[in-house]
Amino acid sequence: MSYLPRPNPTARSQHAPRAGRRPLPRRQRRFPPTLALFLVLAAVYLLTSGGHTYSYDEETMFGLTQSIVERGSLVVPTCPGCAVLRSIPMPEGRNYSRYGPGQSLVAIPAYLLGRAIAAGDNAATWIATRYLATLLTALVTAAIGALLYRLVRQLGYRHGIALIVALLYAFGTQAWPRAKTFFADPLTTLLIMIAVYCWYRLDQPSAEQGRRNSLLRWAVGLAVCCGLAVAVKFAAGIILPVFAVAGGYSLWRQWRSGALTTRELTQIAGAAAVAVLVPLLLVGYYNSIRFGSPLETGYGGREVGAVQQGNWREALPGLLVSPGKGLLVFSPIVLLGLASWFLFARRSLRLALLVGVLSIEHIAFYARVPQWDGGTCWGPRYLDFIVPLLVLPTAAGIAWLRQQRQSLQIIVSTIAGVIIGVALVVQLLGVLVNFDTGYNRVTTGSRYFSVKNSPLTIHTQILQERIGGWWAVQFPRQDAVIPSGEISLPNEITPLWPRYLPAEATLRIHAQGPGAVT
Repeated sequence: MSYLPRPNPTARSQHAPRAGRRPLPRRQRRFPPTLALFLVLAAVYLLTSGGHTYSYDEETMFGLTQSIVERGSLVVPTCPGCAVLRSIPMPEGRNYSRYGPGQSLVAIPAYLLGRAIAAGDNAATWIATRYLATLLTALVTAAIGALLYRLVRQLGYRHGIALIVALLYAFGTQAWPRAKTFFADPLTTLLIMIAVYCWYRLDQPSAEQGRRNSLLRWAVGLAVCCGLAVAVKFAAGIILPVFAVAGGYSLWRQWRSGALTTRELTQIAGAAAVAVLVPLLLVGYYNSIRFGSPLETGYGGREVGAVQQGNWREALPGLLVSPGKGLLVFSPIVLLGLASWFLFARRSLRLALLVGVLSIEHIAFYARVPQWDGGTCWGPRYLDFIVPLLVLPTAAGIAWLRQQRQSLQIIVSTIAGVIIGVALVVQLLGVLVNFDTGYNRVTTGSRYFSVKNSPLTIHTQILQERIGGWWAVQFPRQDAVIPSGEISLPNEITPLWPRYLPAEATLRIHAQGPGAVT
């Protein structure tokens, strides 16, 4: 006698197609969620983009892009009116960008497209090339959010949790205002995140066929990203020893588990070493061409040794909690990640340790940099690299909360909701008001350790003024002319920077008769 359940002819398998419908091909069944998220984030970032540069750093990197395309040269021309930050002057008047070449090289296609759109008009070329170059950062930041989603899914969390984590990073941290700029930090962050993803895949045990080729791919990907990160930003070299230890340990674990033979382990390690050395050697060659030494970057007295001579007693609280630059002030979502770190470590210990080491390393390094504030920007720009890593543990917190009793869920969700609401408001202040406008408002007193001079306070005031001005124009109490600033053109040759256009212009209208005036 059999006790197995009999098949029910009326029951329909959950995988069977419904009656009257043809099963769709696998490729048409579902749009990749990672790609869909990237497109949504890119759309929002592009719609809220600034379309111009904000600092000399950006102009210097853009100047190298322009010089490569227009003159086939690494020399960045300088002149009294040029907005290019000078590096170490070289013989015969040559001058070079002191930043890594990676950002400038990646922007070449955008520059070519802008030049083609301008069709030979000098003023249009000036604006269009910068506009499209800055849009590159919007796409890069969207890619970081999509990759964060993908990593959370790889960790085994549900789609909804991964989506929440990605959106919290995309719109609740300083990543959103930074997407408006041409700084090299977002591209460096993307490369570091890809390196983390590659390491995680390298570290995972698997009995699948062709495991050696898979390990080789992830090891080489990890190494290439580390090398390219240094090519984009020289200071990213601090990640090399961390990933070398993490990657070496993961390969050793794979060898010890029997997934790799000694020969295969040697081959993969050798391929990874070559993969990281190639971009590093190219960077050294680039430095040698410019300054005669592979270790000279253009910072001169600010090279690695001198860079670590800053006052960490001021910089550490400045980077973390100051009202002018504090990470926890400008990216409050990080608080949720920190609160979830131990929950995250219980599930993914080695990844949590990697996140912790990279975060502490960056904070410790930049707390010793004399110019720790990063200049005119929203929040602590030098901590951009660890923001997605600090948001990542939030996935464990959300998963934990779903399993708690309803009363606890309400309490925790309320606290988290307040933090998320504050974070969104903070980022909107950085998106809606030009950083330079707020920066130039502060002329006296402490810039970073004063609530009165905090960009949050200044941008709120500017936004209130603009809303008030708009309201007065849209709903005037009486017929009047509203005086304002005046646009003055210095000459017809120098093109206007979009960033230098005033918020308002004088418009004098003399109305006669009772009719409306257009």
